Formats: sequence, structure tokens, C-alpha cells
Amino acid sequence: MVTKKEIHRKRKEIEISVILLIIVIIVWSMIVYYVGPEGIVDYIGMENAYLVLFVGGLLGGVSLLFPFPNYLLVFTFGAAGLNPFLIGAVAAAGIIIGESTSYFVGYSTHSILPISIGGHIHGIKKWLLRRRKWTMYSALFLWGSIFPLPNDFMLIPLGVLRYPFWRTMIPLGLGNLVFNTLIAFAGAYGWTMLF
Repeated sequence: MVTKKEIHRKRKEIEISVILLIIVIIVWSMIVYYVGPEGIVDYIGMENAYLVLFVGGLLGGVSLLFPFPNYLLVFTFGAAGLNPFLIGAVAAAGIIIGESTSYFVGYSTHSILPISIGGHIHGIKKWLLRRRKWTMYSALFLWGSIFPLPNDFMLIPLGVLRYPFWRTMIPLGLGNLVFNTLIAFAGAYGWTMLF
């Protein structure tokens, strides 16, 4: 049973995470405003910018408690004039590799669940696998490409269900590729329209 103290502690952790996220967004916005996207890429170096995007995507994918705002990097580097298609591909690769940890957290949790829940999980997995493959592929693709929500909401339960890894990651990765490429294009064309 969850105690009031544990609930209070979790609430505090969430509040601190939200405050830190807001601070990061404000600080990054000020840097972008005063230095400019081109100045940031000049400082980092053109050849290092894609590495920074990959690491940012990896951090964004791995972080369960504190979401790393890697989309700020994608938007900024798009505004700096980097190739939006390459930005999307590099960021999506980092995110999917990072998000694999969420899947494997759920996958390893499966073995410690009570036996009574195990039967229900097996039933849900069988139900999912009986659906047409394109239905689940479409749902994962849309989740990754439309919703700016963490993929953990899908990956941890699918890991617990032991839904096949590649059936999960490929459509979600393609969705993240589309989403990050669109953010990069928004940075490239939205920035020039604003300033």
C-alpha cells in the first residue's frame, strides 16, 4: 500500500522536474535570442552539431523522471541552417536508442509481477498479437509522429507485455523521424519568419 509520505515525495519529485524543465527552456530561449542559432552552431562547430543532436536525443529518450528537452536542440539547429532531414534522422536515432531502455525496464519488470497479474498480461499480449499488424504499427507511428508525449507511456507497458521489440521500435522510430524532421523544418522556416 502506498503511504501518504510516498505520495508526497513523488509529488515533490514531479514538481522539481517541472520547475527544472521550465528553467532549462527559459535559459535556452534566452541563449537562442541573444546568441542566435547560427552563433550556437558556430560555437559548437558544424561537425559537432550532429553529435550534440544525437546525444540530446539519447538523453531525451533515456530520461524517465526529468524529460530532457531535445526538441529545443532540433528546432535551434534547424533554424541555424543545418539539413532538416539529417537533423531528424540523427535526433530520432538517439531518441530510439534511449527509449529502448524504457522498453527493457518494462520487459524486466514482467518477471517480478505477481502470478495473478501474469495471466492477464498474457491475455492482453495474445489480444494485441491477434490484431492486424498494421493496426499496431499505425498506432505506434502516430504516437511517435504526432504526440509530443514521452514514448515511455507506450514502451514500458509494451515491454511488460513482452510485445516484440522490433515490432515496437521500427514504427515508433519512423514516427520520431517524421516528428523531428518537422520540428527541424519548423526551426528552419519558422525562425526566418519570426526574425
